[in-house]
Amino acid sequence: MEQFRGTTILSVRRGSSVVIGGDGQVSMGNTVMKPNAEELAFIVGRNLKTIGDVIEAAREVNAFGVDVVLASLGGDGMVAVTKDHAWSARTAPVKVINTVGAGDATLAGFLAAVVSNPIQPGEDDFGVGFNVPMGVKTAVQWGAIAVTQPTSGLTAVEPLPESTINYSPALDTALDDAVIDGELARTARDLEQLRSLALTQRPDVGQFEGNVKSVESRLAIARAARLPSLGLAVDGGTQGEKYEFGRGRNYATVSLLLNWTLFDGGARRAEEREAKLALRQIETQRLQLAQQIALEVQQALDRLQTSEASLQVAEARAAAARAAFRIAGRKRDEGVISQVEFLDARTSLTAAELNLSAVRFELLARQADLDYATGAPRS
Repeated sequence: MEQFRGTTILSVRRGSSVVIGGDGQVSMGNTVMKPNAEELAFIVGRNLKTIGDVIEAAREVNAFGVDVVLASLGGDGMVAVTKDHAWSARTAPVKVINTVGAGDATLAGFLAAVVSNPIQPGEDDFGVGFNVPMGVKTAVQWGAIAVTQPTSGLTAVEPLPESTINYSPALDTALDDAVIDGELARTARDLEQLRSLALTQRPDVGQFEGNVKSVESRLAIARAARLPSLGLAVDGGTQGEKYEFGRGRNYATVSLLLNWTLFDGGARRAEEREAKLALRQIETQRLQLAQQIALEVQQALDRLQTSEASLQVAEARAAAARAAFRIAGRKRDEGVISQVEFLDARTSLTAAELNLSAVRFELLARQADLDYATGAPRS
């Protein structure tokens, strides 16, 4: 089996500080980052409405030292961006069954393609040393297969769907999906509205309501069994004489039947009591479920608001670090400070920007928690 070389990068966050570390290969290798459009919008802090907006945002990430940005755009496919090139790729529409793990599948497809199709001597290395167009073309194929499978793991990657790649994406092409908002929705949220939304959207609530209806039907049947039943019977035919048919008389009867069990040893009454008890129990469980959901929504909202507050702090610190870096640059040029002091300012800026990115991703996670708590449909 062919062996591939890789490395491990570890990110550790403590309070408002983030440290990223890895072995020696990190400084010698290439970095590939695969955000989706929403994550990319949060990183740059603005709306992304067109392919051009996505490419421009990805270039800002390139400036931080990321060699290739793979931005997945859902139905719009994917764009791959380096500091000097940009490509877009997509497949024909597929039936989406499950999106969990699709991002991992696209990144796996990209990596598999670039290691299996190395740049040959004399070929364009696109400034990064590997075949980015082949990688992004394969990435969208693997992603398209992933969303058609019911589980998050890829059980097979063949046959691959046809994919097309554009070496000069039209920058003004609007994204098919709704506008992706990179700004924080810091507007006040109605907790009671979110709780009501959860009680109408969460699948576990829908399943529980089905159980309630089943018990209610059981009680209705038990009650109906104690009531009299009324039936109608109609009969007709020919009565022969002396075992000779054709010489007899025709007859018809209509009967009205009343059936009422006057005594059954208390069996039906016992069934009704059991059904009533089961209904009370499941109604109590329904109330407990509603209370648990309300608590989950409140906790998720609290964590999201805490992350939003953290982001405001991180944004302020990053802005201050940018201003300090600009001042340090002018002072260095004027000979007021040394190169070491200037590098310290740049290190502080890098740390502030990395922390800001980490807080933004943390906010995405907290928003996902709230979406889960309220049962919001996943796009």
